[in-house]
Amino acid sequence: MVFIYIGISLAVSLIACTVYFRILRTRMRDELKTDAILGRFRSEVSGLITEMNATTERNVALLESRIGQLSELLEKSSKTASVLRSETEAIEKAGKTYASLARSRPISLTLDEPEHELHEDAEKAESDIVNSIDFDSLSVKDKTLVLHRRGETSDAIAANLGMSRGEVELIISLHDRRR
Repeated sequence: MVFIYIGISLAVSLIACTVYFRILRTRMRDELKTDAILGRFRSEVSGLITEMNATTERNVALLESRIGQLSELLEKSSKTASVLRSETEAIEKAGKTYASLARSRPISLTLDEPEHELHEDAEKAESDIVNSIDFDSLSVKDKTLVLHRRGETSDAIAANLGMSRGEVELIISLHDRRR
């Protein structure tokens, strides 16, 4: 009787192994079919493409941001360069003005005596000289000094002669130093 039980258990085990083998073989065939393989491949490729698109969009957004920042920096540097250019031109113009002032002839509108020692007649004579000069034939420096002698302010002289107030004050101060 023991042999019968062993035989029955062996037969049941064999039948169970056969059933499991067939189920496993069916699943393996299903898994190895080309349609199933292509489907999985397509889903993986689709996932990779989606991921690459997201990465590309992020990189493009970063590049656009950097380009915007570079444009702003270029605009700022352009403005700075134009300011520097205009400042350089102003400095060159001032240098030319100073050079022309150094070369220009001194105006002989004052008497040799110091101002505090002038008599009323001498002041009247000087005023007559200033008023009798042909104004248009004078240099810019001489015009500045004549207008100053007439009592005009530095701002008025600058506006009249198309100069800056600083240039007018420089001409006047250089003339006063020479005296």
